[in-house]
Amino acid sequence: MKLTLPPQNSDHALGPEKAKVTLLIYADLQCPHSKKAIGWIYGLIKEDKDLRFIYRHFPLVDLHTYAVFAALATEASALQGRFWEYHKLLFTTKEQLSPLLILRLAKEINLDTGKLMSAMNKGILLEKVYRDLSSGIDSGVRSTPVFFLNGICLEGPLGFDHLLENIRCIRQGKRLSA
Repeated sequence: MKLTLPPQNSDHALGPEKAKVTLLIYADLQCPHSKKAIGWIYGLIKEDKDLRFIYRHFPLVDLHTYAVFAALATEASALQGRFWEYHKLLFTTKEQLSPLLILRLAKEINLDTGKLMSAMNKGILLEKVYRDLSSGIDSGVRSTPVFFLNGICLEGPLGFDHLLENIRCIRQGKRLSA
């Protein structure tokens, strides 16, 4: 699998634009495997100041009832300049996501929930979520999480050590490990 849509200005990104390594993830806010992977990534970007992280939505609607609702909420939080703070909060909560919890957490970080709900009802945010989903499908993504390092997919079961090893390989100009 290869990333068919390279990083875009509309993507949510952390880290330097010219970083040697760009880690792009397709994830679902309700997926327990995505939750674990995002935990790793937040740890990585805290330590590695030369890593670019890009997040794309891949809501697994057949498995996770509120995945699209959660994705829309994070997109609406971006309009208030709080995407990453809210994103991290949703991914790190121990509670099962539901619309009530999603809105309660928005209030906890002082997001304007009226504006949040109003924005969530606008088609442009749904278009963004489905643009991410569509780009994932075009790239061969079928489940979450799926990682791309500099546009190359890391396939198979992936642990934290495997992710770190592949980041090191790219930095050293080597091929990604199997």
